[in-house]
Amino acid sequence: MGKLLRAIERRRPLIQVALDFIRLEDALQFIAKVRDLDVDIYEVGTPLVKSEGVRAVSLIKSLTNSLVLADTKTADTGALEVEMAYRAGADAVTVLASADDETIKSALKRASELG
Repeated sequence: MGKLLRAIERRRPLIQVALDFIRLEDALQFIAKVRDLDVDIYEVGTPLVKSEGVRAVSLIKSLTNSLVLADTKTADTGALEVEMAYRAGADAVTVLASADDETIKSALKRASELG
């Protein structure tokens, strides 16, 4: 998941588009509309992750050359959710700051192990 950090190190503003849709079809139609805008990061929004699962991450990753952030808002099972998102192709995930310290630590550890 170091791709995002490398992009940030380029020291230019990044464009992140939040795909806060419920239906995957709506997200894909939106991506088609903004394809020419050189989006750096597509955020697979929490509603989309909850309604479609990590398959939404996989499909969006396969259709774009952009980084993909899975907005999982992880509150527990940090390592497990990081691994699920990573296996689906996510370059980054979100973990709630209010999550237990062990959740945050396990998410960071697993992300580091996966790359």
